[in-house]
Amino acid sequence: MESSDLARQAFASAAQALAAISAHFGKRVSQARIEMALPSGADESEATNFHAMAGEAGLVGDALDQDISCLRGSHAPCLIGYVSAHGRKKWLAVSQIAGNGLAVCATPDGRSETINLNGVASQAGICIWSLAPLAGVEKTMSERAGTQTGLRAFIPGSDVLVPVVAATITVNILALAIPLATMNIFDRVISNNAFDTLWALAIGVALALGFDLTLKSMRTLLLDKASARSDVILSNHLFSRILGARMGARKAGIGIAANSLREFEGVREYLNAVTLSSLGDLPFVALFLLVIWLVAGNVVVVPLIAIPALFLAALATQGRLRKLVDGSFRDTAHKNSVAIEVLGGIETIKANRAERWAAQLWERAVASQLSHSLAIRWWTSLSINLVTTFQGLATISVLVYGVYLVTAGQITPGALFAANMLTARCLGPLAAIAALLSRLHQMRIAYASVRSLADMEQEHAPERELVVSGPIRQSLAFEGVTFGFNPQLPPVLSGVSMSIAVGERVGIIGGIGSGKSTLLNLILAMHEPASGRVLADGIPLTHLDPAEYRQNFGSVLQDPAFFQGTLRENVLLGRSDIGDLEIYKALEASGALAWVRRQPLGLDTPVGERGAGLSSGQRQTLALARAFAGDPAFLVLDEPSSDLDMASEAALVGRLKNLSGSTTLVLVTHRPALLEAVNRIVVLEGGRILLDGPREEVLQRLKGVVEERRQSTQTVSLQVSA
Repeated sequence: MESSDLARQAFASAAQALAAISAHFGKRVSQARIEMALPSGADESEATNFHAMAGEAGLVGDALDQDISCLRGSHAPCLIGYVSAHGRKKWLAVSQIAGNGLAVCATPDGRSETINLNGVASQAGICIWSLAPLAGVEKTMSERAGTQTGLRAFIPGSDVLVPVVAATITVNILALAIPLATMNIFDRVISNNAFDTLWALAIGVALALGFDLTLKSMRTLLLDKASARSDVILSNHLFSRILGARMGARKAGIGIAANSLREFEGVREYLNAVTLSSLGDLPFVALFLLVIWLVAGNVVVVPLIAIPALFLAALATQGRLRKLVDGSFRDTAHKNSVAIEVLGGIETIKANRAERWAAQLWERAVASQLSHSLAIRWWTSLSINLVTTFQGLATISVLVYGVYLVTAGQITPGALFAANMLTARCLGPLAAIAALLSRLHQMRIAYASVRSLADMEQEHAPERELVVSGPIRQSLAFEGVTFGFNPQLPPVLSGVSMSIAVGERVGIIGGIGSGKSTLLNLILAMHEPASGRVLADGIPLTHLDPAEYRQNFGSVLQDPAFFQGTLRENVLLGRSDIGDLEIYKALEASGALAWVRRQPLGLDTPVGERGAGLSSGQRQTLALARAFAGDPAFLVLDEPSSDLDMASEAALVGRLKNLSGSTTLVLVTHRPALLEAVNRIVVLEGGRILLDGPREEVLQRLKGVVEERRQSTQTVSLQVSA
């Protein structure tokens, strides 16, 4: 078994154990939901994955450095992990620990069983995690969902912040070494020919510079590592928020969403180690001003005037930059949309000889975006140049004013040189901050764009404890369901009421735009009705955990998606409960096994981006295999034979007829042959149920309706011609 399969099984076992401990504390969280909290899998440490999964379960965990024989009642509840004889990592959810090595293990459904821990102690790879309820679970989870994408997440933790602050303080104190040494060399060494003092100062400054270099390098390294860690956590969290968002909350197009994800890089680059270092140096401007006043007296007036002038120079261009950045973001999003649409539809463009039209779309998008980009660069450059100019003016002003004070005998030449160097040091972090101000609005736009993705309404609201219902045992029902994608347009479904019993075989037919595919999406809890309810065993779907509920289904949607990877990966899509033998069984049921056997690489055959390496028929059978994998209790199929030839379609009908009696089939089709696999037909027209009943009865009634309408149309035509 591959290591990735073992890892998936280990995560599934841990998720099941965490669900059991969560149930022990009175909070029901499904295993599927906990597994969805995994950050990124193989690239993360086991501890990182465990903390993420425990947090999703409303728990907080700590690793225990204890032998199993030393566990006492105070250590429960806890999770005990071990590697079985077959090399698989398994986890036990221990709710109570008694004497003589006995322990009570909990299960997600609330049951318990007693085990002997002495038997577990002999296993390899023992690890133990103690668990406790997360204080204020709902509030904490909500805050995590809403604020982890905020700027505060980029602030290093105490393990990094303490040494960084210490290094920053030391670096800024060491920055005084050269100015003070310069002052002493000009005022004392030269006039007294004190060469021993000169070399002592030089060696001291050299040591200070070496120490300064070491501390700065360590500070940058620590900040970069902290930023990288935050970047991984935040990017994973952001993507999980996108995946977990309700379909109705996805207002932006794919191009805009992709651009918003790209803008996350802009936020991260803005808040990098250089930015944090500059912010850390900012408080020490007051120290440098104090030293200037101590050694050069009134010369301190010059940097005191230069500091606000420098900030005003940086702010002077912000108004114009704000307008340009707004326009640039819209243009960049539009350009991304054009690129995605054109590249995704390149075959259609070539087939319709539309290359010139597509090129014109791209040229207009690039020209508009480029004009804004050039203007932004010019104004940003102007802002930086103004800051540089003010730095130069501050330097010459210190020298000019200082010369008058030197000739008046108020300060020494060494003090003037020291003040000049300290002024440059004083304005350095301010100049960096001013440069950051010139990009502030760009960062704010990028942050707002990222935040709009992170704040999308989630399928599983963190503050809600949704019902974990398990398998559907009785029926799915629609009660007066009305649904539309756009409130300004007529609803796609209107007042639909029907019930599908477990084990039924239902065919959904109707004209174009009658709402067939939308009905299937509502069954899969992809959308919420505008009014009415969809119920599973009498429980509204809005009350159920969607991840757990969808485990009942195998589905083929109207436009099944494929991803770059192998055949195996595209059938599994990350599922850990299906082995290769079950994949072959699903391939056989879908009709894909015949062509898969001809592939030299078998299940390791790459399918290409969006399944480009497969024919349309192969993609159709692969999508069916994905639906059949794992023998789901419900099969929801939308036009499953649209790309199949007649022989393949006939074979599919035969397989659907031979489904086990407990399997429920909901089938949308325009192909009469597929209706042989169902025993009930629902006819939709204009978003309403026109007919519903046994197959033969509905087909007979439908013929009557069609004939009646044909005659009515002929009558109207005769009246018009008359």
